[in-house]
Amino acid sequence: MLLLGDNGLKFSCAAGNKGGRSSNLPLVVGLALALVQIAVTLALSFLLFAQNAIFALLLSASALAFLFIVLTVAWRMLSNGQRLYNFEITPTELILEILSLPPESSDQVKKKKQQQSRDKRSQRRKIGRVMVYLPDVRYCEYYPYPDSASMIFHTAYSHLEVPLWPLGERRNDLVDYLIGLGIEVVNVQFDDEIPSLN
Repeated sequence: MLLLGDNGLKFSCAAGNKGGRSSNLPLVVGLALALVQIAVTLALSFLLFAQNAIFALLLSASALAFLFIVLTVAWRMLSNGQRLYNFEITPTELILEILSLPPESSDQVKKKKQQQSRDKRSQRRKIGRVMVYLPDVRYCEYYPYPDSASMIFHTAYSHLEVPLWPLGERRNDLVDYLIGLGIEVVNVQFDDEIPSLN
């Protein structure tokens, strides 16, 4: 939701809004296929143990290493889907705050209407907060691709990446607002020239 007020623009969006990212479906299918492949490899190594123990142990070790990678990717996907992004543009600064949302059980979903918003805020865990001063922003890179839309604000001392994909089509309103503030927005899809920071 984009809120425009006297003190600037503010939006807050959860990563799980609107069914999440469209790339999650192929990723979940790929993870499921990887788990099947790991199970087959472990079964094969168990069957081969009597004929060649060293090869079976190496095969098992490689399958377990691959399992660790697959579980890490799955965990990152789930944790990224449980984030809340608060982005605020004031007359003097840009602030991005990333919060971790608590997982909801089926009982919590039923009682969601009864819970107070302050109760939910107290359960959130702050992951990070980044701030840059608006006058220091030299330019902003805009990546408009629907599944990974983001903006990177560049200053001489820092970069601030703001995810826009949870906003859907409302991200264009944010781009128009930034252009109205006089910030140079470089659209990488159109191969705009990126200015130097010097």
